Amino acid sequence: DKSLNAVYGDAFDFLQSQPDNSACGISAFHFIEHIDFKGILNLISQSYRIIKPGGVLIFETPNIANIFVGFYDFFRDFSHISHIHPETLEFVVRYGGFLNAECFFVTEFQKLIPFKSYKFDTLDDYIKAPRDLALIAYKPLTINK
Repeated sequence: DKSLNAVYGDAFDFLQSQPDNSACGISAFHFIEHIDFKGILNLISQSYRIIKPGGVLIFETPNIANIFVGFYDFFRDFSHISHIHPETLEFVVRYGGFLNAECFFVTEFQKLIPFKSYKFDTLDDYIKAPRDLALIAYKPLTINK
């Protein structure tokens, strides 16, 4: 209705159909928890292929470091499949070729708190941790082969 370019269909079929280096960025908000780890690796690989050098990759997913999210709320949605730890997500995105992959906690005021700066010293820290996690990473400007 708003004349936006939207496509309804399978995300992986859509990504597969996109030309190399054709997008400035790719975002997936509350998607990766609905696919298995093999799917997450495929999403990273396809994103790397499609994103132009210097482009951005953004994922947002439930923050499983928050005890209520990781052990309770996550399972309210039967289509949730994958818990993924922030450090694991950073690692697999870097392994997929992206640079400066960093996870942030997303506060209720849309403020980003770097995961690495958040202290988990007490049980209360796990209870009060923000409920959402965002990963931001960049495709290198030049590719070394």
